[in-house]
Amino acid sequence: MRIAILLAAIALPFLEIATFIKVGEWIGIPSTIALIILSAVVGLGIIRWQGLSLLTRAQDSLRQNAVPVSSVVHGVFLLVSGILLAIPGFLTDIVAFVLLIPPLRSIIARFLFGRLRRSSRFSVHVGGTGAGGDPNPFPTGPNYDRGRGPVIEGEVVEDLTPKPSPPDQGSHGGGQPRPPSPWRQ
Repeated sequence: MRIAILLAAIALPFLEIATFIKVGEWIGIPSTIALIILSAVVGLGIIRWQGLSLLTRAQDSLRQNAVPVSSVVHGVFLLVSGILLAIPGFLTDIVAFVLLIPPLRSIIARFLFGRLRRSSRFSVHVGGTGAGGDPNPFPTGPNYDRGRGPVIEGEVVEDLTPKPSPPDQGSHGGGQPRPPSPWRQ
């Protein structure tokens, strides 16, 4: 696997250069450069819009005491997409734009989580409510229950009566009383 990643990292610049040459032959050099810049600007605008939407959904999940796993995973895909858009080239832009489509991100995430789950080198230990070891990390639909746990009612009582200080800490140097401090209450 590591060798495949290394070979892909080495081959990517050569493939991008070959793509630049072919596209430049078809539409011309100025149009090729304009298309690269346009794809980066449009892609980064889409990432900004989707990122703000994801942030809002994650905050809503946290307000409901749910773990925003889906938002975090989608955010990671947006980060990868942004990095790919920052790299000049058509092949990286194609992959980045594929990652900008939310249903495709969900399909890719399910595939990757399935591979990770079957891997002997990776294990997940889930605690708390809401996760429940659900095999589908991106559940949707009207019948989806977030698995809210039991509600434990309680009452907060704050004791505001002043506590006497111990005799050895009640004075400082020369037997004089210590001045009042808001930090010692």
